[in-house]
Amino acid sequence: DLTDGQYWGVVSMVLDVDQLFAEVGIAPEVNGLELALRGKDGLGTQGEVFLGDAALFQQDVVTAEIQTPGGDWWLAARPVGGWVQGDPLNGWRAAIWAAALLLGWVFYQALSGLRRQRAAERALRRSESKLRGMFELSPVGLALVNQEGFFFEFNTSFRQVCGYGTDELKTLTYSQITPPEYDDEENRQRRMLAETGYFGPYEKEFIRKDGRRVPVRLRGMLVDRPDGPPDIWSIIEDVSHWKEIENTLREQKDMLTVILENSSVGMAFNRGDDMVWVNPRMCEIFGYSSEEFRPLAVQSLFFSDDDFAAF
Repeated sequence: DLTDGQYWGVVSMVLDVDQLFAEVGIAPEVNGLELALRGKDGLGTQGEVFLGDAALFQQDVVTAEIQTPGGDWWLAARPVGGWVQGDPLNGWRAAIWAAALLLGWVFYQALSGLRRQRAAERALRRSESKLRGMFELSPVGLALVNQEGFFFEFNTSFRQVCGYGTDELKTLTYSQITPPEYDDEENRQRRMLAETGYFGPYEKEFIRKDGRRVPVRLRGMLVDRPDGPPDIWSIIEDVSHWKEIENTLREQKDMLTVILENSSVGMAFNRGDDMVWVNPRMCEIFGYSSEEFRPLAVQSLFFSDDDFAAF
């Protein structure tokens, strides 16, 4: 398929011709007629005979061209045992021509259907290949879980989050790798899934194979299947990096708060005219408590408007 400008590959189809003929009712003898077909590989009169007796083409027969999507076939037909002397041949010949036209239409429809089916199968394979590639290369974990909670399909990112191999994961349920303190949240998410078909987003932890806990953010949905209850698609994001950033920022904030609270210099933060925060030294200098400071306008701390303007 070169429609997109790239060479995709070669598709080969093995066709059981005898089975095809049997399914459409074609045989060397049909309803009192001897039949033979030639034109193997669509070569028409130059092709080999692939149905019936090749010698039939050397007899007194009626022939008809059958056009197919892959080329031309030629049909030879006569009554079984040959023509009967004295019988009017027009009726036989008309019947044979009708049979030839019907046969050509049947083959054309059968082969056209096969070509359409083959094109649909190629498109389906391309689509499945693309989806499989996206599934495996996704930077977030993807997992398909049945109603019992067992993992039966998942991508590389999810295996890396959990630290288990493929065979090991298929023997585990999500409950087995979830710490027990998340049971209440898990039950709430299951109720949401049953009521809406979706769950999350929410955060919890997984227990890795090495015993370490990894923070994750999850969301997912129910997906129907034709042969049983729906499965559950889950998207699992490892948020360890973001948790580390949050912890670092929290530690820095705590450290800065300690420094400001214990500074020997009076400090205050204001937003517009509102006093947002003052440290203990600032309270000592002005003789106000921190609660008394907050409703004060910044300008009220200066002796004059000129002093405030200079500030």
